[in-house]
Amino acid sequence: MTFKSYILTIFISSGIYGCSNQPVTDATLSKPIYIGEKINEAGAIDCSELKDKLGDATEIDAKVKGEVIGICPDKTCELKMDMEDGTCLIVKMNNVNISIPKDATGKTAIIEGKAYVDTTSSKLLPGYKIDSGLSASESEEISNPEVSLAFNAKGVIIR
Repeated sequence: MTFKSYILTIFISSGIYGCSNQPVTDATLSKPIYIGEKINEAGAIDCSELKDKLGDATEIDAKVKGEVIGICPDKTCELKMDMEDGTCLIVKMNNVNISIPKDATGKTAIIEGKAYVDTTSSKLLPGYKIDSGLSASESEEISNPEVSLAFNAKGVIIR
């Protein structure tokens, strides 16, 4: 076998191997994706029930399920879940350096951890509002802090 034939054979073989050996992700297999601690779905309440469960408390342990409506583009360790009342729940991972798949939007997430009342200062809000599409002039008009529900998850299932 000549040197050229040998090189050509290696080139063709690696091309065939490379095309047939594509990595398969959980998303393409339609299997649930587990992030952080492995949790289960048992006992998860609907996201719309979280405010009632919290009541007058400022923090509770909870397991919640709901639709993912967004992933933070800069920090793929945060996701937003629909509270079904026009607001969203910001979910952060509990000291876990992970990335939530960007194609999780529109899928169902089950999260387990601590739900808490979060206050965002009026100094930070304009930047957040600009990131979410509000104009700079509109965001400058914000003068009051924003109180909302947030979640620190120790584990997430996306399906």
